[in-house]
Amino acid sequence: GLIGNPMSGLHLGADLSTSTGERQTLSLPDGSQLVLNAQSQADVRFDSQLRVLEWRGGEGLLTVVDESRPFLVRIEGSTVSARSARLLVAERAGQCRVCALAGVLEISSQGGDRVQLRKVHAVNFDRVSIASVELLRPGEGAWVDGLLEVRDSPLSEVVDALRPYRRGVLRLDPAVAGLRVSGLFRLDQSELVFEALARTLPIRVSRHGEYWLSIGAV
Repeated sequence: GLIGNPMSGLHLGADLSTSTGERQTLSLPDGSQLVLNAQSQADVRFDSQLRVLEWRGGEGLLTVVDESRPFLVRIEGSTVSARSARLLVAERAGQCRVCALAGVLEISSQGGDRVQLRKVHAVNFDRVSIASVELLRPGEGAWVDGLLEVRDSPLSEVVDALRPYRRGVLRLDPAVAGLRVSGLFRLDQSELVFEALARTLPIRVSRHGEYWLSIGAV
């Protein structure tokens, strides 16, 4: 992997990507830093006037340095503008979320909606609409340290966070998807997470071969 390696020879349009269960810390050509979660992708388009990150999916923690040129993240038809900022970017199945950890962000949609995001605030959006701004959730961005912190969150959220860390099929019965979960889990140890959940929730975890796991009601 490229953990911690400056990507000094990065060419324009290079794809940055991580595979299942892999996190990477990457240096961008301008000195900004990007931490990519598992199964995440972005393209870099930098020139003398503009810095653009084309988001292709997954989660990232971006630390933008140098205010001399605008830095844009293009994600699902919307544009996030950041000059000197620290932000979390996420997109899975067309659902996007951006969190401002430091600095001020501006999000503009294809339809012309504009939202300003100040630190410790977040917003969800898709190609159609931008939701109202909300406060950062506790534990948001814990994946950077390989952790999943949830407080009274639906089981579906836990399962979705573990998907990029597992090969094969992970099936969740809608009947138990809304069960509430609180805890601190290790993303790299999903088998142990499922064992712990099966002990504390009314669920049954079934395995069918090496690459098929299903979670249903007891």
